[in-house]
Amino acid sequence: MEGGHAPAVLDAVTARSRFPIDAVRMTGHRETSDSAILAALSVEPGSSILAFDAAEGRERLMTLPWIASATVQKLYPDTLDVVVTERTPFARWFDGTRTALIARDGTLITDEAEALASYPDLPLVAGKGAAAQADAVLAMVAAFPPVDERLEAVVRVGDRRWDLVLEGGVTINLPEADPEAALAEVVRLAESEGLFARDIVVVDLRLADRIVVRLSPEAAERRRAELAKKPGQRKGAAT
Repeated sequence: MEGGHAPAVLDAVTARSRFPIDAVRMTGHRETSDSAILAALSVEPGSSILAFDAAEGRERLMTLPWIASATVQKLYPDTLDVVVTERTPFARWFDGTRTALIARDGTLITDEAEALASYPDLPLVAGKGAAAQADAVLAMVAAFPPVDERLEAVVRVGDRRWDLVLEGGVTINLPEADPEAALAEVVRLAESEGLFARDIVVVDLRLADRIVVRLSPEAAERRRAELAKKPGQRKGAAT
């Protein structure tokens, strides 16, 4: 029909013929509200099931933040069947200004406070490029349980390497090249030298030939005091 009036004419005809959409059957959603789905479908009272474009309805559903996939079918004479699959939150991502839930593939889901409050135990990743790389880095850390069980956050630095923030405020600076080997060395030191039992704030593994450990200010002051006492102690012992 010319002039683009076909849907309106179909609506008018089918409404008189008793073919309006009377029910929308929705399954698979938990985080997405019924009202959000209905709004995306643009179903209004008296809308014609014949005039309704299921493909366009599906495309509109796919713009909703939680929806990963959707199917929309017309069940004559008066019902729409909608089946959706929602994204599963994998981690929380802090981009420098806000925190949002992300899926395993790095897709941003939502930064709504209520949704974030529902997933407080998800791992926290931060920094530019962190969302896309979150799955890989968390899988890498999980292979080293002594580190993983203390992990509080992973921070992408310069979109090329990672810092790991552990409980107690300890930060591990991983190198850009071969971070797995660096983590293996951290585990070795934890098991042989009690690394995590010491009062440290930074373990810097960015240099290939050495590990630099920074003590907390309190521990550093105690260390300086101990070193200052040693010459006097030796002199007194000699006399």
